[in-house]
Amino acid sequence: MLLSKIREYYKYEFFRNSFILFSGSLLAYAIPILIIPILARLFSPENFGSIALYLSIVNILTVFASAGYSHSIMLPKKDNDSFNLVILSITLSLLFSSICFIILFFWMGTIQNLFDKEISFDWKILIPIGIFFTSFFQIINNWVIRKKKFKKVSINRICQTSVTAISKVSFGIKKVFDSGLIYGQIIGQFFSVILYCFWLKNDWKDNKALISFAEIKKLSKRYKKFPQFTIFTNLLNTISLQLPILMFSIFFNKEIVGFYAMSFKLLNLPLSLIGLSIGRVYFQKIAENINNSKRIDVVTLQVVKKLFLIGVFPLSAVFFFGDHIFSFVLGSKWIISGQYSQFLSWWLLFVFVSSPISILLIALEKQKQLLLFNIIIFLFRLISLLVGILIFRDAFIAIVLYGIIGAFFWCSFTFYLLKNAKVSLWDFTFYIMKIVSIAISLNLLIKIFIGILKC
Repeated sequence: MLLSKIREYYKYEFFRNSFILFSGSLLAYAIPILIIPILARLFSPENFGSIALYLSIVNILTVFASAGYSHSIMLPKKDNDSFNLVILSITLSLLFSSICFIILFFWMGTIQNLFDKEISFDWKILIPIGIFFTSFFQIINNWVIRKKKFKKVSINRICQTSVTAISKVSFGIKKVFDSGLIYGQIIGQFFSVILYCFWLKNDWKDNKALISFAEIKKLSKRYKKFPQFTIFTNLLNTISLQLPILMFSIFFNKEIVGFYAMSFKLLNLPLSLIGLSIGRVYFQKIAENINNSKRIDVVTLQVVKKLFLIGVFPLSAVFFFGDHIFSFVLGSKWIISGQYSQFLSWWLLFVFVSSPISILLIALEKQKQLLLFNIIIFLFRLISLLVGILIFRDAFIAIVLYGIIGAFFWCSFTFYLLKNAKVSLWDFTFYIMKIVSIAISLNLLIKIFIGILKC
C-alpha cells in the first residue's frame, strides 16, 4: 500500500521533481550532519565561532552581489531573457566582489578593531572569494532549476559537501585550527563552481549569440523591483539571522559565538535538506502556474502541511531534550549549545515551514510586503538581543528572547503567505493545533517515562 501511494505521488511532476532533489540532497546534507560530531572534537567552539563570523559577513555581503537579479532568473517566459539575466547577475557579482576586495585591502585594520581583532588579515582575500563563489552558485542554480535539470543540482550538492567535508576534516587532523574550517568551505565552493561551469558549457554555446546589452538593459528595468525591494528584503532577513553571531562577536567572545553557531547549524542543516529541495521546485511550479493563470492554493497547502508534519516532532523533542541530545552527540563541552537549541526550536520550526513558500511573494511580485515583514522582524530581533546583552548582560537570555520573537513572527508570516495563496486559514489552524498537541503529549510521556526509570 505504501509503495502504491509513493508511485501515485511520483506521477505528479511537482512531487517527482521534489523527490529527485530530496533524494540527491539527502546525501548532500547527510555528509555535513554526520561529520559534525567529528569536527566538534577536532575543532574548539572558538574555531566554530570564527567560521560563523566569516560566513555571516559573506552571507550579508552576498545579498548585494547580483543586486537581487538572481532571484528573477526563473520568472521570464523566454529562456533567452532568463539567460541575459544570468549574464547580468554574474557581471554584477564579479564587480561587487572586486569592490569588496579593494575596500578590505585598505580598511581591514578598522574592521578588525570593530570585532576586537577576531578577524584575521587573510580574510581580506577569503571574504571576496566567498562572496563571488556563493553568488555564482545561487545564479547558476536558479538557471539549472529553470531548465528542470534537478539531477544536476543534486549531484553538484553531493560533490560540494563531500569535498568540503574531506577538506575540513583534513585541516582538523593536520591541526590547521585558525582558518581550517574556512579553507575547507572555500575549497568545496570552488569545486562546485567548476563542476557547474563544466556542465553548462553547452548552454553557453547555445545561448551566447542571444546575449544582448540592449536586452539586458531592458530586462534590468523590467525587473527593477528586485534591486529596489528584494535586495533590501534579503539583506534584512540575512542580517536578522546573523544578528546573534555579529552581536555576540562584538559584545562577548568567539566561544559564545561557537556555541550558538553549532546550535543553529545542527538544527538547521536537517531542516534545510527538505525545505530547500521542496522550495526550489515549489518556486518553479508556482511561477509556471502564475504564468498560465492556474491556481496555487492546493499545491501550497500540501507543501505547508507536509513541512509542518515533518518538522514538529523532531523540533519538539529538541525543545524538551536538547541539552541531553547535544551533550550525547557532540560531547559534554557542547551542552550549552543544546540549551540554546531548546529555545530556538519553535522559531526554526516555523522558519522551516514558511521559508520554502516565502518565494510566493516574489512570484506574485509583492516585494514591498516582504520587505515590510523583514523590517518589522529585524527591529524586534535587534531589540530582543539588545535587551539580553545590554540590560541582562547574558547571552542565554538574549537567545531566549530572540527565539520567542522569531517564533511569533514566523508563525504569523506563515499565515500571511497562506492567505496570499488563498488557502483556508481555519483548516490549517485546526491542523497545526492537532499535530502540536500530539507532539507535546508524546514528549511529555517520554519525559515521564525517563523520570520513572531514574527513580
